[in-house]
Amino acid sequence: MKRLKQLLDEGYEVVCFYTYDFLQSSSWPHEPVMTTDVCVARFYEDENGAYSHYSISCRGHEFESYFLNGFYYGYTFLDLLEARDIEFIEPTITKEK
Repeated sequence: MKRLKQLLDEGYEVVCFYTYDFLQSSSWPHEPVMTTDVCVARFYEDENGAYSHYSISCRGHEFESYFLNGFYYGYTFLDLLEARDIEFIEPTITKEK
């Protein structure tokens, strides 16, 4: 997970996989329908830093976000990645400096 965060901090957009229960918002109890989406992880940085955040999303749906300012989460972004068991593909194209 440290490598994924490092890539995002370096400005990469990283292909990742997010697995979740497709029926998680349906009535309970229910039999889970586990689904994996191919997503992109990004770090969005604004000029003053007020809205800088990490994002994991696809098709207009943000699965996870982690803002650096203004929120107290009680966990780190690395903790979030580990808890969600985010898998990713190591980029093969390097960014120009």
